[in-house]
Amino acid sequence: MNTKLSILFYAKRAKTNTEGLVPIYIRVTVDGERIELSTKRFTVPEKWHIEGSCMKGTSAEA
Repeated sequence: MNTKLSILFYAKRAKTNTEGLVPIYIRVTVDGERIELSTKRFTVPEKWHIEGSCMKGTSAEA
């Protein structure tokens, strides 16, 4: 039995809070069934690397 699993982290810019931070979401897809969850973490939009789906830099926050 082959199961396809895909995990994607992304910053949801449409939900920017009053401090200018965007929430980080995770999308898990298993055999075409998709679920999205909040990681309960926020980041500055300029620090999010869209192509790499991760934060830029080497800080503890990243």
